[in-house]
This record gives sequence, structure tokens and C-alpha cells, in this order.
Amino acid sequence: FFFPMLRIAALVCLLGVALVAAGEGDDVVHIEGKQQLDSLIADNKYVLLEFFAPWCGHCQRLAPEFEAAAGVLKSSEPAVILADCDMTKPENEDLKGDFQIQGFPTLKLFRNKVASDYNGPREKDGIVAYTLSQVGPAFTEVSTLEEVEAAAKDNKVVAFGVFADAKEAAQYLGAADAGRTFAKWYVSYKPELAAKAGGKITVRKMFNEEIGVYNDDDVMSTITEFVHDQSLTTFGQIAREQPEVIQAFSETKRKKLIIIVKGTEDAVVSGVQAELKANKMESVFFVGWVDGPEFPQAMQHFGVETADLPAAVVFDDKQDSKFRFTGEWNSAAVAQFAADCHAGKVKPFFKSEAVPENPAPGTQVVVRDNLDKIIDGSKDVLLKAYAPWCGHCKSMAPDYQALGAALKDEDSVVIGKIDATANDLPSNYGVQGFPTLLWFAKGTTVPARYEGGRTFKAMLDYVKDKSSKGSPLTIDSAVEAEASKANNSPPRAGENAAPGGARPVKQQDASPMDLVTELLSRKYMLGQTGYVWMGAAGGLLLLSIALLVSALRDGGKTEKKKSDKKEDKAPTKKGSKSKKVE
Repeated sequence: FFFPMLRIAALVCLLGVALVAAGEGDDVVHIEGKQQLDSLIADNKYVLLEFFAPWCGHCQRLAPEFEAAAGVLKSSEPAVILADCDMTKPENEDLKGDFQIQGFPTLKLFRNKVASDYNGPREKDGIVAYTLSQVGPAFTEVSTLEEVEAAAKDNKVVAFGVFADAKEAAQYLGAADAGRTFAKWYVSYKPELAAKAGGKITVRKMFNEEIGVYNDDDVMSTITEFVHDQSLTTFGQIAREQPEVIQAFSETKRKKLIIIVKGTEDAVVSGVQAELKANKMESVFFVGWVDGPEFPQAMQHFGVETADLPAAVVFDDKQDSKFRFTGEWNSAAVAQFAADCHAGKVKPFFKSEAVPENPAPGTQVVVRDNLDKIIDGSKDVLLKAYAPWCGHCKSMAPDYQALGAALKDEDSVVIGKIDATANDLPSNYGVQGFPTLLWFAKGTTVPARYEGGRTFKAMLDYVKDKSSKGSPLTIDSAVEAEASKANNSPPRAGENAAPGGARPVKQQDASPMDLVTELLSRKYMLGQTGYVWMGAAGGLLLLSIALLVSALRDGGKTEKKKSDKKEDKAPTKKGSKSKKVE
């Protein structure tokens, strides 16, 4: 045992040199407080900054890509400095409020000391390309329409503005700066080109022949939104292998006509697009089609059952409304249905479970059809939006049920829960993940997001603090005592206490490869947070450490077995599995 271990220890020492050397080539600036950040931004025209937490899995995955991009961008023209900021460090705490950091990682791009959100890719080449698109000139000045048309052959989307001078073009140029990522922007100061181009502001797209014409240049943000919407495809299959169509469905400002069929595209799908064009409604709608059985999540989202197929649904995001087609299935009828929705002639439809007939005291089951009755401003309401498959939702369920039970006799407050996968929620609720807890104070139907702990005590304290009653709440003391006892009970033998009130999880021995996977998933070693990314040599080092730990552990088990020969055997762990934490 000794000599193999000695060889491993020697390898660890040799590879340790590689570890130290790896830290010397770090191209990312590590921020240690507001003063250093202010100095970095003042001294550099362009800075891309990542706010992260060492425990964040997304941050760990981004780290090597961010580091690689830093090496390229520091030497680019123009040069861009990449920096990161560990938000778990006390000296960086104030930056969270300064930049409204809500989650990790959050990236900000500074151009001439002005910060904007980074919404680009998270891998090296994408980071480099996106960042370079955000720095340097936002537009190109041309003198002929032919230059614009030539550019339209090489770029997916080209915006062209014609003005008398730069002063008149100011709003358009501001829109160009904001819209670098989705279009190439061109400007001309020869007014006579406007008639040839089709308008003062036009958009040409590689994916169709339609030229978008903007008719109102009074508001800069409207120009940006118009060009962005023109950059999105207007027709296609919503499928995993069609990311551009999915992006268009998510981001378009148009009304959405979604056709759900069985199997491949049927004749109605292509026919609807032709009907809309003939009725001059093509610019109003994004038309997408879905193979329902192959994409059941889409059917659930649209509130359609297999027996309903084929089906058509119109979404109007501005009105937060959804409409279901019920007529004869043909292209003309579906297109007319879409036109009627646009004209306000169709009654909205909302997906909802059945309203509970005899609700029990305690936590109330809320559905879309009784949502407005429960959240009507007459009482305080705490509402949990959840998904049945969500592990975090399951973890907090006992505490939330106990909260409802503890307050079952309090008339001034409602503790409710709604399955957000089976019921449509108003978009202003802002439910993007699960669970989401929303507080509706008495007198309003506008929610405030609950950001506290998910234990019984944390939620009860929140309700007490926010209550509009003005006097102590009526709380079932027996339920409160039992729930508080469960929150405060120590973990059982063989368990670790999980953060945030989550249920403890049993441990099991990790294999050498488990240890390697765990270590390789981390971003840093011996650097700003005690860690530095090491590359291939670091990977070998980690493998050596894992084998060393494993060998030492196995050696210990061997000695233990020798000394325990005469004792009863402990129950075998063979085949046991640890519980999954989501």
C-alpha cells in the first residue's frame, strides 16, 4: 500500500506546479470591491463583467468559457476587458444593489462607463462574437440604395434609415445602438433615397421578400421594437430543432396563431398563411404549427387535448388573452377566426382545472376560474404557484400546508396554492419558475414577490409582518408548535441538514470518478475564492487527489474489517441510492 501511495503523492506534487502556473495566465480581472470596479471601468472603454457565486452550477459551467473568451477579447480591436465579481464576498455586497443583481450569473457590458445587460451566448465563440457586435460603430453610412441591397444578401436583417442630417437621425441612431444584436443598421443623409427604399425607415430580411416599413419615428424605443420584430421569422414549425421559430414565438410583438396537428404539417397550415396574406393580415400574426403528440409540453401549454386535434389557438400577449378555434377545419375558416380575434369578436379562453366543490379549511386550492374571486382585494393572500414535478415545490410542501393549517381560523388572510401547469396565470404575476410565492396585500390585486425562506417559521413571520389586520393573527398554537419543532429538529444520523429548510438527504460513499466530477464542476482553485481553473493538467491533478482519497478511504476500511472480524456485520449498502435533490 505504501509505495503506490508514494507514487501518487509524487504525481500530486509534480502536478501542483502546473496548478500554480495555470493561475499566472488568468485573463479575467477579479473584482475586490466597488473602488476597484470603478477604477477598472474608468480606465477601460469596454468591460464585460460577470457577477457570480462560487456555489452556482451555471457559473461553474460558464467559467472556462468566460476565461477563454477573455484571452481573445483582451487582444481584439477594440479591446474588451473581462472581469468577474464574487458576490459572496463582503466587500462586494454593495454592488448587488447598485446593479440590481437578482440571480447568478448576471453579466453586464460597460460601454464608456454605461452598463447594459448582456443577453448573449454563454460559450467562448458566442461570447466573443456577441461582445464585439456590441462595441464599435453601431451603424454604417451609405450613399446609395445598392449598398444596402448588397448588404441584405449577406446579412439576415438590414435596417435602413434615410434622413436630412444627423440631428434628424438621432432617434434612429439611438435605436441602432440598442439593436446591434438583431440587425445591421445603415443610414443615409440623401433624402431622395427614401422613395426608392420604400420609406424613411425600412427593414430587409434574407428569409423573406417582404420589406418592413416603419411609419412613426417619434419614439426611439418603438423603432427598436419594430426592427427587432421584423428580424423574427413569421412562420414555421415550433420544434426543438427550429430554434429561430421558438425565438420568434417567445419574442414577437405580433399576435400568435398556433396550429396544432397530428404528425406532419397538413394542408391547412400552409393555406392559412396564404389566406392571411390575401386578407392583408400577414403582418399582424406570427403563424406557428406544432406536432402535438411529438411535443406534449406544447399541448399542455396551449390547453389542448389529443382528442381536440387538429386545433388552432390565438394568443394576444398585449391583452393577456387566449382564444380557441371551434369552427369547421379549413384554411379559410382558421384565417377568418384569426381576423375575428384581431377585431375583438371572439371571447377569450383560459385554461383551468375544475373549481373545488367543498374546499377544506387551511391551504386553499386555487384554479384559474376562481382566481379572481379569491384575489379580489378583500383579504391578504399568499399564493404559491407550483408544478407537480418540481422537486423544490415538493420539499417545501409540508411547511406550506402547515402554514395554511395554522392560519385556517384567520379570516383576514388566505393561504393558497395553484398548479401553474394546469391553470393560466395573468402575465403580470411574472411566474417564470417554481415555486413562486406571491403576496397580495388587502386592497390590491397586484402581487409582490416573496423572497424569504421556505420554512414554516419564515413564511409565518412574513405573513405576520405583512398582515393588514392591525392586530395579532389567530394562529393554531398546536400546529405552530409541531411545525416549528419539525423545522428545528436536528438531522438524523447519516444525514446532512440542507439549506433553506429543505429536507435532509442521506449520504453515500462517492467513487473516485464521483470526486473527479465534483471537483471538475468547480470554477476556481487557490484563487479569489480559494480556487483556479486548471485545464488538462489540473484534471490529472484532481484525478490523482481523488485516487489518493479513495485509496486512503479503502485502506481505512480494510483495517476496520480486520479489527471487526468477530463483530456482527452492519447491514449492507449494496444497491442503495441517495435521494435526488432538485
